[in-house]
Amino acid sequence: MFRVSDDQMQGFADMARKAEHRRLLRRLREEQPELTLRMGPGGADELVTHIVERARAFAFEEPRALDFFLDAVLVLGLEFDRDRRVPWAGANLAAEELALPRRLMNLRTGLERFETAVMTARPAACARLAALEPGALPDATRDADGFWRLVDAVWPELYARLNKLYVNGLLLAAPACLAQLFMGVGCFAD
Repeated sequence: MFRVSDDQMQGFADMARKAEHRRLLRRLREEQPELTLRMGPGGADELVTHIVERARAFAFEEPRALDFFLDAVLVLGLEFDRDRRVPWAGANLAAEELALPRRLMNLRTGLERFETAVMTARPAACARLAALEPGALPDATRDADGFWRLVDAVWPELYARLNKLYVNGLLLAAPACLAQLFMGVGCFAD
């Protein structure tokens, strides 16, 4: 009788995980060559390792689920499940009562809606920001009102969605919040 030991089974599982990691890494390099070049030799590998660990924490284990998780990270950022700008993403991941196919469909639908609603406005915002004179940028730590006028002029779609009173305190306390405001939670890790 043929018998497979627990160690052999673990070895097979490790081989499958490594193959899946290589597949995701290859996909990342093919779809995001500029990003992977900027990340350096080990950066893309570390990113895929992080993505797989985070995905598995939400029971996203299968190749299709890992692909969706990678897509979400590339569109929404590394810590998208904690980002208050996209609460639907974290809620969807945490909804263990939903079957995996439903959670995947919800995530895909949310990503498509996000790209349509927000990402289509970003090129216009970038163009308007690039057209400003360098001296026109206010110091957010000294002039919160000036900062909000700038946000309204550059990206009115985002301005309409923000709670200015809440964010004013953050601006005065930590200029790094500006980056998180525009690029999301975890932007420094992205």
